[in-house]
Amino acid sequence: MRRFLLLIVAIVAYGSLYPWNFEFTSAAGNPIRILLHGWPGEWNRYVLRDIILNVMVYVPLGLLAVLVFRRRRSRAFAVAAAIAFGFLLSVTMELLQVYVPGRDSSLLDVLTNTLGAAAGASFAIYFEGGIRGLMRRRDGQFRAAATLLLLVWAVSELYPLFPEIGRSHVRQELALLFRFRGLSLVETWANAAEWFAAGLALDALFARMRTFGLAIAMMCVPAQLVITSRTLTLAEIAGALLALGLWHFVARESRARWCAWMLGSAILLRQFQPFYFLAIPQPFSWIPFAATLESTREAATAIIARKAFDYGALIWALRCNGEPFVRAGLAVAAVLAVTEAIQTYLPGRSPEITDPLLALLMMVVLRGISPATGKRAGRDA
Repeated sequence: MRRFLLLIVAIVAYGSLYPWNFEFTSAAGNPIRILLHGWPGEWNRYVLRDIILNVMVYVPLGLLAVLVFRRRRSRAFAVAAAIAFGFLLSVTMELLQVYVPGRDSSLLDVLTNTLGAAAGASFAIYFEGGIRGLMRRRDGQFRAAATLLLLVWAVSELYPLFPEIGRSHVRQELALLFRFRGLSLVETWANAAEWFAAGLALDALFARMRTFGLAIAMMCVPAQLVITSRTLTLAEIAGALLALGLWHFVARESRARWCAWMLGSAILLRQFQPFYFLAIPQPFSWIPFAATLESTREAATAIIARKAFDYGALIWALRCNGEPFVRAGLAVAAVLAVTEAIQTYLPGRSPEITDPLLALLMMVVLRGISPATGKRAGRDA
């Protein structure tokens, strides 16, 4: 539970201090004084939007904080500690925002954040038994690996995790979405495979991931409409719906095999696009992440996170099917090395050593955080 709380704190800190450009020498005065005088000059729909967002962001923090503090303390202490924790975190973020150009420190944010933490704490106390039953671990499962994969998946789906809410922005994004220029079957299948893998990881974390639960998790797909630098595509929507249908109809004991097959085929299809070859090969880059680092920070982070999830989830799915981590990782890295070599003959591709190395890195990390035993449980994940 502490890991989830730390994850929420990291997400809150990231979103609160984005874009992480601090200017400590140009502050306009005492940050505490600035915070205490930070209050909306007028009340409009944008202020209401910020209030709702600030409350919602701190609800999961208050909920998880209560579950952490509740282990050895009374309910009253857990609730008070959770609210105090939310208040102190919010004050810290608002004080630091004084030094971030483009961000405004506001006392209203502190109040609404604290209210959100209190709401989450109350929810946790009222539904404590059900929440703990949902989060109860099953022996032998690769929960740490599943947690890591879901974190990487969240980054690939939602980075830079910074909302841009407004009618004009949403209208613009919807116009781009429905300006139909053809549905990519490859990307639809790849998105379906990734969502199926995300469902398998969620199933390893919780007592049982039903179709409805996976559908709730898929709400992050339309959430891309209000995230800066992200563009929602029809392939993402179609892929999520396809994955939801497959998740419902595929037997639970067969999902790990389906996941490995879907991810493996999706990776190969993506590697071989656009499916025609050049007569003269392109140069192969032996510098890791060279092409990615030439992109913008947002694009580079999303690309690396997506590839890390794809390769890591494939290795994990093979492990759930009984293959050792080392054998699965070496097999995935070897196939990627071959496909990268073939990409020297594919137009518009950047063949490099990055993908095989990334697969090996994910193998090492997943193996390091996973139990040495649990083959049978892995099959049931």
